[in-house]
Amino acid sequence: SSTTSNGSNVNNENESVREEVLKINRNIINQISFESTDSSSNPEEIDLKLTTSADSNQIHEIESKYLEEQANLKLLLEQQQQKIQHLNQVLGQKDEFVNLLEREKDILEKESVMLKREKDVALREKENSVMKYARVEKSLIDQQALKEKFEKKVTELQREFDNMTLKLKNLNTDKTKICAMLDNKHHELRSLQKENDKLKTDITNLEMKSKWNSTKLKQEMDLRVAAEKIIEELKTKLEEPVQLEIVKLKEEWEYDKLKSIESQYMEQQATLILLKHENEEKESTLDSSRKLIEKLKTDLDAISKQSKQLSSEKEVLERDLNKQNHEINDLQTTLDKQVLKTAELQSKLNELESIKTQLLIEKDENGRLKSELENFKSNCEEQTSELEKLRIRETELLTFNMELSETMVKLQNDCLLHNSKALAVGLENDSLKNDCKIYCDKIKELEKALESERTSKNEEINLMAKHIAEKIKLCESTQKQLDTVTGDIEAIKKKNSQKLKETQRELTQLRRKCEQFDKLSETSDNNSECNELKLTNEKPETSSTHTSDSDTLSLHNNNGSNDLQAMHQQPTNKTLVDRILRLQHSTARQAEKIDFLENHSATLVSEIQKKTKLLQYYMMREQSGALSSSKSDRNKAEITKYGGIMSAVYAGIVKSSSEMTLELSLEINKKMQALLEDTLLKNITLKENLDTLGLEVDKLTRKLSAGK
Repeated sequence: SSTTSNGSNVNNENESVREEVLKINRNIINQISFESTDSSSNPEEIDLKLTTSADSNQIHEIESKYLEEQANLKLLLEQQQQKIQHLNQVLGQKDEFVNLLEREKDILEKESVMLKREKDVALREKENSVMKYARVEKSLIDQQALKEKFEKKVTELQREFDNMTLKLKNLNTDKTKICAMLDNKHHELRSLQKENDKLKTDITNLEMKSKWNSTKLKQEMDLRVAAEKIIEELKTKLEEPVQLEIVKLKEEWEYDKLKSIESQYMEQQATLILLKHENEEKESTLDSSRKLIEKLKTDLDAISKQSKQLSSEKEVLERDLNKQNHEINDLQTTLDKQVLKTAELQSKLNELESIKTQLLIEKDENGRLKSELENFKSNCEEQTSELEKLRIRETELLTFNMELSETMVKLQNDCLLHNSKALAVGLENDSLKNDCKIYCDKIKELEKALESERTSKNEEINLMAKHIAEKIKLCESTQKQLDTVTGDIEAIKKKNSQKLKETQRELTQLRRKCEQFDKLSETSDNNSECNELKLTNEKPETSSTHTSDSDTLSLHNNNGSNDLQAMHQQPTNKTLVDRILRLQHSTARQAEKIDFLENHSATLVSEIQKKTKLLQYYMMREQSGALSSSKSDRNKAEITKYGGIMSAVYAGIVKSSSEMTLELSLEINKKMQALLEDTLLKNITLKENLDTLGLEVDKLTRKLSAGK
């Protein structure tokens, strides 16, 4: 959308430049035609006004001045033609820029299609993983049901052989407790690490969202303020030229009126023709001024619409911010509740793990005891048969007593073996405790090293952020200066155009007067020759004729003197040339200043882009939890008291007599939520990348439009 809007703006600018070029050409053609009409209509008046001859020296000076004025006018025409060629070149460049923007738009659309396809593939993979996870959990449920049945059978067997296993239980309980403690600590460490990583990623994403929204609001506020300033400037600029044109038209009308009154004494018909021409010119100028006013009104309406759109967009963004804040609060409450639930479940799961370890040990012992019981049963059966025989045969009692004594000796040997095994198990437990202490010390050292690295990296990041903020402020200040300079240049251009028009008018008047002087000199020469011929060939006439001739000569002399005074009152060619040169020097200086500011802003933008790339590299290089605050660490320490979150999800189920359907459903929902959170994070990063691309494209288009 930004690229299409920029393309439309560039097309509008091209059309406005073309219209200005056409207006300049029309004005030049009208001036040339007006001069030709004036030169064709004035000879009769000049012949009537001037009958006396001027000095030859003055005529030569006037001719030289006229030639100089013609050369200056030719130079002005050549300069205007060069300006027209330059404007045509600018139009071609802008057309090429529009084509480039359209190509970039097509590329971005293709990239968006590719991203949508990747998103669809990721969603499909997510659904497949969820189905696999459900199948695995179903198989686990079936295995747990079989396990419960087997445990019931084992309890029945345990009741029969409790008396035989009391001593072995006392020895094995200590071992199982130590193993359970080690396993619990190991699981807790893993769960805490996972929870830390997850919470750090959530916090960083929320911070990036809040910063992005704040920057977007600031940009929109700045745009609105700039639009209001532009509207006020346009209003003032509209009012000033209209008033000046009205005053000039009044002055011209009054001057023409005075001329008409003076010329009515000579010929009334000539004055009527001149007034008609002047009225037509005034009507054309008024029509052109009205058209300009209508165009400016349309521009003002467009700018007001844009300001309204910006205000509406600002309101929408503020609403979105409020909604996001409410959603963040709701998510925090749900997280607290889930943390408490997971803590309770973790305590239960720890108990289950200890019970599971005890069950495994007891199963092994039960298998051994079964084998021993079968041996004992076989021995008992043999002994019963032998006792019956001994009752019959009293002579075999001694042999039976010897066998009993041997069995007792074997049992004592077995007891001694069991005692030695118990001592070996105790030594193993002591070695395991020592190993646990060593590992705990290593973990503490690693945590200290991590904290030191975090502090150092945080300091580096803060320094880079400060540098970037300073560069951004410099860029904003330079952009404001550029805006002010461009406004001043536009005002100066308008003033220069007005001054050029005035000089052109003065030059046209000078041309007319020079032509009048030339024609008057020719007529005076012809009249002098005729008078000489009459004096030689004819006699002098009566006094009445002499008086009439003297009256006409006096009138013509008076008119000629008035025209010469008017010529001396008007500005000379040198002053006009000086003015034009001064204006050209001022425009050249301002153009140099603009080029310097553009180059400086471009260098600043390039430096900021480099710094942003470095920051992105460092941010991606570090771990997800490296930028967490002290509050998040405190919250994590409180969560560890309850046993962690992820260990409760991936552990077993609490032992109970009934089927645990609710707990199973809760675990499935939690795992699904974890997958959804991962996909949401990926989507958020994609959206942020697209937004940054759009902002960069807008900035580039604005810079190019401002530079041109």
